[in-house]
Amino acid sequence: MIQWYPGHMTSARRIIAERMPSVDVVIEVLDARMPRASANPVMTELRKEKPCLKILCKSDLADQAATKAWISELEIDLTVKVLATTTEREADTRKRVPEICKKLAPHRTGPKPVRAMVVGIPN
Repeated sequence: MIQWYPGHMTSARRIIAERMPSVDVVIEVLDARMPRASANPVMTELRKEKPCLKILCKSDLADQAATKAWISELEIDLTVKVLATTTEREADTRKRVPEICKKLAPHRTGPKPVRAMVVGIPN
């Protein structure tokens, strides 16, 4: 039998599945030029209805109209919010990510920090 799913990916999937119950928000980093191709379809299965912030990085290299269309499509899922960002807006992104996560996990109030898991296909 040919194993096309490398061992490190199987291991990562198992670890993500084990830790998902203790996470409030999933932060999924995608390439704005190809959001669907840079997403791991297993993540949708693993996160179930858990809130998700999808960060479209490199949005300055993507077509702006296409990025807006992707944001609209991805946010059809009411558990998903999308943030398009670039390295040029890094400070703004660092400020906005915690704010968005807090809105996605309103049950984590007061001194309780939001527990987030950052996932994405490395490049």
